[in-house]
Amino acid sequence: MNHAEYATMYALEESYWWFRARRTFLFGMLRDHAPTSSGKRLLDLGCGTGIAMTELESAGYSVVGLDYSAEALRFSRSRNTGAELLQGDAARLPFADASFDVVVSLDVMEHVEDDVAMAAEIRRVLKPGGSAVINVPAHPFLWSDHDVALHHFRRYTRAGLRQLLLSTGFTIKRLTFAMCAVFPIALVFRLDRRSTRAGAKPSSHVVAVPTLLNALLVKVLAAEAILLRRLNVPTGLSLMAVVKRET
Repeated sequence: MNHAEYATMYALEESYWWFRARRTFLFGMLRDHAPTSSGKRLLDLGCGTGIAMTELESAGYSVVGLDYSAEALRFSRSRNTGAELLQGDAARLPFADASFDVVVSLDVMEHVEDDVAMAAEIRRVLKPGGSAVINVPAHPFLWSDHDVALHHFRRYTRAGLRQLLLSTGFTIKRLTFAMCAVFPIALVFRLDRRSTRAGAKPSSHVVAVPTLLNALLVKVLAAEAILLRRLNVPTGLSLMAVVKRET
């Protein structure tokens, strides 16, 4: 990812609607499939600039954060998190087998060229009976300068992600789209940006929005998070999977 994007993420992720909604979705899935208990060890794989780690620690998990980028880890350290922070490759994790009760990976797999190796590594470092929550961008037809700027290798179909997870030995507990409520608006925005900005320098679509609009989007997606705990939604900007290592 471009270094400037880490600064943008760090500045916005505490309050920005996208990041807040993603964390709300995550904690809903964790409550249902990997609730915290004393000493439960969690790997935040691709921890970025660290906001999720602080909230995971507050929820009671014993957190380890890993990221490929030294710049991202510098931002994470500035949050004074108590988590252990390591630099490393998601496709070659520097941990022993069966090291974690839970793995969280939020929009990381699309950055890794060998996503099969990454999925296999997540399974390897999970304890038998452990669970992972994995979030990735959905719909290859939404590919745009946003993906280029963030150094994505791909966007995922539901069938493709399902096959990847099954092929690496996981049991799938949940697999659903997410960010459904904002999908129509984002679809128009992304296709417009893709057509009108041809040849321009790629840039992320994470841009500041008016405070009232941001607050409205947070509320709308909080309602979607409640819905997601009960049923799958038919489409969205993201795919979210909860998987389990059985043995």
